[in-house]
Amino acid sequence: MMSTLMALSQIDRLLNQLSLMTSYDFKLVVTLVAFPLVLLLRKPQKVAAGAPAVHID
Repeated sequence: MMSTLMALSQIDRLLNQLSLMTSYDFKLVVTLVAFPLVLLLRKPQKVAAGAPAVHID
């Protein structure tokens, strides 16, 4: 009985450890991907008055 409880507690501890590592990695990946994308977002360039609009067929 006691060895079963010890095994279950070890499994629980391992799962908690793995879930913490996974959530940390996910946050890191989201940060590394989202930050450059935010930097790429810019206001559109304004077209000079009288300049023809570009039209592609």
